[in-house]
Amino acid sequence: MASYSITVLEIGYGENQPQSFYLGDFADPDVVYPVHPFSMTLVRGEGKNILIDTGMDTDDPVKQGILQMAGIGHAHSPREILGTVGLTPEDIDAVILTHAHFDHAGAVDCYPNATFYIQEREYLGWSEYLAEGDKYKAIGLFSMDPNDIVRLRKLHESGRLVLLKGDVADLFPGISVVAAAFGHSFGSQMVHIETDGMLIIHCGDVANRPENLLGTENMPFFIPNVKFAVGAPYYTITDYERLMRWTLGKIDRIIMTHDGSRRDRYPGSIGPLELGIFRIC
Repeated sequence: MASYSITVLEIGYGENQPQSFYLGDFADPDVVYPVHPFSMTLVRGEGKNILIDTGMDTDDPVKQGILQMAGIGHAHSPREILGTVGLTPEDIDAVILTHAHFDHAGAVDCYPNATFYIQEREYLGWSEYLAEGDKYKAIGLFSMDPNDIVRLRKLHESGRLVLLKGDVADLFPGISVVAAAFGHSFGSQMVHIETDGMLIIHCGDVANRPENLLGTENMPFFIPNVKFAVGAPYYTITDYERLMRWTLGKIDRIIMTHDGSRRDRYPGSIGPLELGIFRIC
């Protein structure tokens, strides 16, 4: 039986995000969330240091512009973030990319010793997006840095990017990936981590907050976030159903990249950079 420690590391956050950002037309117009975090997740064990998503290269001028445009403050580089848990980017052996948006695959060049894993459908989808010029610009305008796809292509050419074709069991001992439906992106993947007999699932951006999965007091049903969706809400809901079935409805076993409510569930977890460090297990 595999044994891992799992730590969610905030990399930056926006402030005062209206609920409509996550729930669209189903939102309560009076509800505003104080924190909209961005994060990556560190999985340590079985002789490996594995990241789920990369964080953002805050030294990159393009990323600096995106951070400013998106209102993301308190952002720090992967080196600074990993330093809070005693690691450097050079210590990372593998990176599992849930998808290719700028805040998930925006620092691939920062990890010189890592092998990267992404769904082939995700890689090819965004490659085609770039090849079509402005035809599909609207679906990636606020979520994509085209330079990240170029960097992924170079990694693939060098043999350091592995393209996965659907579900892969035991990519590492106890760690599997499950291909998501055509919802948030072309080919997102969710990461299943079995550690000491417990299943933890990192769902990337398939869901952003518990409200996507649990609904609200007035609307107690699945509410997909379609704000940045490439695919259809219908397929996103099928993933929500799977997430709840896999975890037996235990929402605390689902890691969502942008879940600001994590700060409430793990009090006292704000680290030296004023960012959350959440030890899940």
